[in-house]
Order: sequence, then C-alpha cells, then structure tokens
Amino acid sequence: MASILKVNTIQDATNSNTALSIDSSGRVARPVRVGFKIGASTHDQTSNLSGTITQYNNLRTTVGDFNDGNYNTSTCVYTVPVAGVYMTGCHAFSYGTNHIEVFVMQNGTCVGGNQQNGTTNESNYEVATFCTITNCAVGDLLTAHANSSKYHLNTQSSFFYAFLIG
Repeated sequence: MASILKVNTIQDATNSNTALSIDSSGRVARPVRVGFKIGASTHDQTSNLSGTITQYNNLRTTVGDFNDGNYNTSTCVYTVPVAGVYMTGCHAFSYGTNHIEVFVMQNGTCVGGNQQNGTTNESNYEVATFCTITNCAVGDLLTAHANSSKYHLNTQSSFFYAFLIG
C-alpha cells in the first residue's frame, strides 16, 4: 500500500537545524549547501602564472557566491566535508599570444582539465574552462591549477568551484 508523507520542513534530530523546506508549490529548498565558489575581486593582468590559480592576487582571499566553510582561503584548498559525487571546475583567461591550461586536482591527482592556445593578436583573450564530476570521500582535498605565461583575472569570469550533487 502506498503512503503519503506531508511535511513542510525536515530538521536534524540533534539541533533542529532545517535540512529541507518544501513550499506550497512543491519546491524544495536546501538552506545548507555543501561546496563553494571563489573568484577574483578585481581585474588584473599578470605575467608568469604557474601553480594554483587561487594563490594569485585577490583569488586567495575572496569568496564569491558561497563557501560552506571548508574552502580555506589561506591554503586555497577545499576539504570535502561530505562523501559523495561533486561537480567541480575552474575558469581562467590568458591574453595575447599566450597558451593557458587549467586543471583540477583531487588529493594531488589531476581529475581533468582543459587548455587553450593563444592567438596571433596580442589584444585577444583566450579562455580555458573545465568542469568534471568526481566521486569524493570525506577529507579529500580539491585544488585548481593553471599554467600560462600571462593571465587575466576578471571579476565575473575567473573562478574555482565545487559542490555536492549527490
């Protein structure tokens, strides 16, 4: 026999924190998100990018849309708090004739990336963007990296993110 459970709010048993809310139209809201998105707070062009993209300029200390508290702005490392499948990626620009490569590491191992070759026009911008889905365990470490001889930080378009999808 089928059953119907009618609730507006689901809370944890210990602290009564709201885990899910359901409105009268059936839309489900999760007030606590697992993940982060961090990006640049200023426009900047810099030479000799090599290493973790979040270690350069204002990407280190600026949190964008959200941070569940597990992205460390000092070390530029996200420590996975909940086991599951995560969507993660990064986005960065190079300018002029410069090649750019971006990639995401999980516990020091590359889980994928993308690259873009520069053009012959010094005033053009090239974008390298990457997104992947990866299975993570509690305590896994996620970092974003980029390599380019010249890169461009853009407040709307240079970022690193990860979030739990299931």
